[in-house]
Amino acid sequence: MHPTDALAMLESMGLEISTVHDKLAVQPRARITAEARDIIRLHRDGLVAVIQAPRPSASEPVGPSPARRLPEPSEIAERSAILSEGAGLDAGTADALALQAEGFDSFEALADEHRRMILRELEGLPASAWPAAMTKLAAATRAFLASSDFICAVSEGWDMLELFGVNPTGPLGRLDGQGLAVAVALSRHALRIDAVDCHRAVLVTGSGSRLTYGRFRYDLADVMHWWKCPALTGITSPSHRSVNA
Repeated sequence: MHPTDALAMLESMGLEISTVHDKLAVQPRARITAEARDIIRLHRDGLVAVIQAPRPSASEPVGPSPARRLPEPSEIAERSAILSEGAGLDAGTADALALQAEGFDSFEALADEHRRMILRELEGLPASAWPAAMTKLAAATRAFLASSDFICAVSEGWDMLELFGVNPTGPLGRLDGQGLAVAVALSRHALRIDAVDCHRAVLVTGSGSRLTYGRFRYDLADVMHWWKCPALTGITSPSHRSVNA
């Protein structure tokens, strides 16, 4: 458990955590349960470090600091599940605490940050001689990022590779390696996303047939974002700098 999760769990128990002369102070003592004592014992040093770390003022923008890696939605979902199961929190409260631990006040804010990162990546691609598939993917990606489906997918824990991933050696032919947005964009059928949850997406064809795109269909280590795929972009030594490697 990360110290920020431990702190959130203790605070959800009604405890006030602070430091006095670099030592942990927990009040009120009457609310310190056996579970709380175990958390404190296991994470004492980490709790002190988290509490003493500088915190952004209310006037500073929401989001991770420039030096921190932008968290993936699945990481937020995992942290939320730990808080929910470990502290008995309802899903909404656990989500809020998990997001706050990473500097976000909502899934919309997290989605906004990922959207900005991806659009910067697309803007960094060479503008000339794009293959037809790449042009189609770029337009579809921008449309998906602007849709409510993107925010829904983020709130359900879908990582960017699950949405925009491709197989490095067969980005067009390897359908089993195509992320949700890529699969919809490159399908021979006119598909639209009807619903997204944490396990699957429901797709609807032009004729009204309903298809299921199952999540967890490939190992994320085996795919890459389509805009970083040399087989698509033709860039063997990327001239644009990755902003979310």
